[in-house]
Amino acid sequence: MATTVTRESIELLRQRLSVEGKSESTKRGYAGDTRTFFDWLGSDTLPIEDFEFKAAEHLNFCKKYADRKMSTTARRVSGLRGFAWYVHGIDNFLPRYATPKVAPGAPHPLIEGIDGVLQMIDTARTTEERALVALAGLCGARVSEARELRVCDIDLVDMIVTLGGKRDKYRPVPISRQAMPHIVGWMIEVKNMGRENMFDMCDRTARNWLTRIHKEAGLEGEGSSHDLRMTFGTAVYEKTKDIRVVQELLGHASPTTTQIYIGIRLSAMRNGVELDLTA
Repeated sequence: MATTVTRESIELLRQRLSVEGKSESTKRGYAGDTRTFFDWLGSDTLPIEDFEFKAAEHLNFCKKYADRKMSTTARRVSGLRGFAWYVHGIDNFLPRYATPKVAPGAPHPLIEGIDGVLQMIDTARTTEERALVALAGLCGARVSEARELRVCDIDLVDMIVTLGGKRDKYRPVPISRQAMPHIVGWMIEVKNMGRENMFDMCDRTARNWLTRIHKEAGLEGEGSSHDLRMTFGTAVYEKTKDIRVVQELLGHASPTTTQIYIGIRLSAMRNGVELDLTA
């Protein structure tokens, strides 16, 4: 059994995650959080008996001085637990460290709805930008899913795009007539370039693109990648009134999460209190 924890083991972590078929976003996340730990530690090695104590100390430091969001701290905990398990076989790592409970976010679909998504597509500067907006706003793709999308994940016969979601689950999403020309148009350009991946950009760049396009389109609010997903989910629910359909399209494990995305919690309560006493 290894007696030290080393920075060099990060590559071993990536290899073992690959063997288990974990997504690129999972591998990047675990490796990045482990790398941040060693940067904070100021050393490339650590006795394994000190690992858990130092990991907790690092997380407390980040929570106090670096992480403004509880979700970031929660992600760091998962990353270090993953490193401990996949590289050193340490189960139940940091058992007494309380992972922050991330409060559900309020839904913020575009005020303009799907018309706002279409306006963003019209405003986008390139075919690539239009495809990214269409995937997020007309297919409900997460930014991470769009960035990992490959040409072979798009079925032109049945007009379906296969998106890779969280926990390495994949789901087929029909490509609508509105989204088709933008996604297929960029796919053809990518194939002509001899590339396999639809996009070649970091997470921050993709998110910045969407925020900039939203601003240039003159839409209300600030705009974000999740706003586009929420807009798609809300529009589908308003048309179908079927939360299970929305859940499947967005790739949520629980319908509770879907309720947050489509913003029906408050509207359902508001409708419930308007009792028709004359009926």
